[in-house]
Amino acid sequence: MNDKQTQKRELKPRLRFPEFTDPWLCKELRLFLKEYLERVPSATELPIYSSTRSGLKLHRDYYDGRELINGGENRVVPQGYFVYRHMSDDGTFKFNINKTGQRIAVSKEYPVFTVADLCSDFLLHVLNDGDDFKRFALMQEKGGTRTRLYFNILCSWKPLLPSHEEQQRVAASLSSVDALITAEARKLDVLKVYKNGLMQQLFPAEGQTVPRLRFREFQDAGEWEEVKLGALGELVQGLTYSPDDVRERGLLVLRSSNIRNGEIVLDDCVYVNPQVKSANLAQTDDILICVRNDSTALIGKNALIPRKMPPCTHGAFMTIFRSRSPRFVFQLFQTPTYQKQVAADLGATINSINGSQFVKYKFFGPKPLEQQRIADCLSSVDQLIAAQFQRVDAP
Repeated sequence: MNDKQTQKRELKPRLRFPEFTDPWLCKELRLFLKEYLERVPSATELPIYSSTRSGLKLHRDYYDGRELINGGENRVVPQGYFVYRHMSDDGTFKFNINKTGQRIAVSKEYPVFTVADLCSDFLLHVLNDGDDFKRFALMQEKGGTRTRLYFNILCSWKPLLPSHEEQQRVAASLSSVDALITAEARKLDVLKVYKNGLMQQLFPAEGQTVPRLRFREFQDAGEWEEVKLGALGELVQGLTYSPDDVRERGLLVLRSSNIRNGEIVLDDCVYVNPQVKSANLAQTDDILICVRNDSTALIGKNALIPRKMPPCTHGAFMTIFRSRSPRFVFQLFQTPTYQKQVAADLGATINSINGSQFVKYKFFGPKPLEQQRIADCLSSVDQLIAAQFQRVDAP
């Protein structure tokens, strides 16, 4: 199909507001976009933001307090202008509009542009949520580890566009749905903050042997005792299998991709021959842990094996911790004490946790009855978080 034929291509969506009947037309984005190239003068103090997948975030907040200095090369983003990170690890891109109420600065690496004769909110939905654009972006992968979407390439894309009036109606409708999603996401964030604050109260602070908050029946139960992880349970080795063992159906092999937000998910599964040797079957309330991965951020993440799981084992890059008090130990694995010990191990080894070292991790813990009480309390909050996450993540 040549350019003239492409320009004449007409389509209509399956669902439409009844007052609109004109066809949607294929038009190149360069007709509507203009790159904005203003740099931040070195003497100017503008707040510096990062363009992230969850919106525009203050750089110091997104990067744990690290500041980016205005050195005369950072880009200015006026109110209402678009900005995006032009490199992606997975071929997907997130566009943001500056709706902070002020001019902001971003890294010189971020393209900034403005839009004319096109509804900005409509374009934002098309770029962030449209399957056509996702396919176009994935086509830009030219080898290497990252996909790059430069501004001139973005301008070459030819989406189907309705009239400006219809764009506004579609954008308003989608924005109302976004507002509901945002409200649900805020509820999720509040629950996570509540859980974190509760854990700070229910577990001893560094250098302490008792928590600041204790259930009434245990207030006179004395100090918690330090214990090595190996005294609380045992590690179960993962399965090493070959491509010849893989089947379309069979014994499920749990991997790091099966852990998401502290839960087991089964939307990316690998199966092997049920007769494969050396497979240790997982049990309900086993704690699945990622102990080796190319990404250090994934090492140490964990989840409890839920009830009614299909027969499953775990891969060699994973381990299972089997404990007499699994739900309490799982909560220990969510504490800064655990995260600090994982980080220390990663400083000594490359992208892995050694099992013999792992069982030497030290924690303060109470007697079994108090362990159970803490686990029950925190597990109930986890259930609320899981339910709220399902609302946010629902298609």
